[in-house]
Amino acid sequence: MKKILLMKYAFFTCLLIMAISSKSYSQVLADPGVSGFDITDNLGVSQNANVLGLNANYHLLLPIFNSNQAFALPAGSCRVRIGFGSKAKPINTTVPTTSFASFFSWTAAQVGGQWQVTGDLIANLPPDFNGVIDIPFNPTVLGTSTFTANFLVTNHANVPPNILSDEDPTNNSTATSYTVIPNTPVKFTSLDLLKSGCNIKVNFGTQDQVNIDHYEIEASKDGINFIKVGTLPVKTQSIYNSDFALTNTVQADKIFVRIKSIDKNGQIQYSDTKAVSGICGKALQMNVYPNPVTNQKTVVINATQGLFNGTYKISMRDFAGKQVRVSEVVLSSAVHFDYELGNIAAGKYIIQVMNNDGSESAVLQLQKL
Repeated sequence: MKKILLMKYAFFTCLLIMAISSKSYSQVLADPGVSGFDITDNLGVSQNANVLGLNANYHLLLPIFNSNQAFALPAGSCRVRIGFGSKAKPINTTVPTTSFASFFSWTAAQVGGQWQVTGDLIANLPPDFNGVIDIPFNPTVLGTSTFTANFLVTNHANVPPNILSDEDPTNNSTATSYTVIPNTPVKFTSLDLLKSGCNIKVNFGTQDQVNIDHYEIEASKDGINFIKVGTLPVKTQSIYNSDFALTNTVQADKIFVRIKSIDKNGQIQYSDTKAVSGICGKALQMNVYPNPVTNQKTVVINATQGLFNGTYKISMRDFAGKQVRVSEVVLSSAVHFDYELGNIAAGKYIIQVMNNDGSESAVLQLQKL
């Protein structure tokens, strides 16, 4: 009888231990993960990872998430590790980032020849969480390397009953190659000016925008003394568009325009200078000579105020409204141009000159004897 009681006691003891063990080590499903890096400047403008300037200031952005909509990531169950490769380092290695400080404890250290930022999960990360880790950094060595990141289940400080199980381990890592180059001056590849009424439209192209802070548009009446007439922030694009008004300070028969780049260290670079008509108003003042004409097949259209700049459409019709001729001419800082009449009959005609933004510039009367 005593033996039977001992056997029953041992059996129930085993059941109790199994029940406690099962409860203590229950699995929790969750899905920590990362997606691709983004690199921005201090203004938040995305940068090309292939042209990072030496010692310039950037931000490394890493999206992280918990895709499971039912379970949180338990504290002590996961770590984020971000490697900066061999050519870059966090700006502040003591406090590498303040991103989600209520969820992660961040540290930075050199591991295997590269700086690595580690975030230990110190509080439960909510279900369906999405966030972006932001780490300021500097490229410190010329050459090419790779940013790496993973958000992994580690259970490094986790205790039962919350042992985490990753339901999708394929989304835990990402990597981006980057290249650090010297801070060379920006190259201006083009500058085009277009007069539109009382505004000048400015289009310019750039190359190698490493470490550039912003651009300024400058105008001058004499090509020597320039004033700022516009400012443009740096963007990831290589073509910029802007315009400025022809105020009294810049109005002239001819004005000169250039672009100034200012980098983050205060260094300045200028584009070439181009000229454009600086007379405000939609209508150029012009005449046609000779007038009347006899046997001439060509007349001259003169700008008596301002300059011809851009593309012009010239149409001629008779007084009955019938169109006789249509032509187009491209001019740059011209005071006149020749206009072919062809074999027109004697009579009176209207010559209409349309400027390059589509508005009417002038209507001239011509008589053929």
